[in-house]
Amino acid sequence: MTPTQIEVAMSVFGVITATQLVPACYRIWYRRSSDDFSLWSMGIALVTQILWLLYAIYASITCLIIGSIAWLIALFTMTGLILRYRNKEKL
Repeated sequence: MTPTQIEVAMSVFGVITATQLVPACYRIWYRRSSDDFSLWSMGIALVTQILWLLYAIYASITCLIIGSIAWLIALFTMTGLILRYRNKEKL
């Protein structure tokens, strides 16, 4: 494989990996409840993913930039759903 093919493959894998949150997002949306999902976990994941994105931009690693953006979209979506469907007494 050429370096370009590897870069494209890793970008695709990064996006595919970020889709692992789709079932959890669907579950929150379908049940209209997010009481069993941790905001702390999402917060930590968001901070670390932002740091990875900043590093990828600094190091000009395209596949990591693409994967990090995909992860951030998934994490912000999940966090939004958690906040939207959280029992107000738990906040």
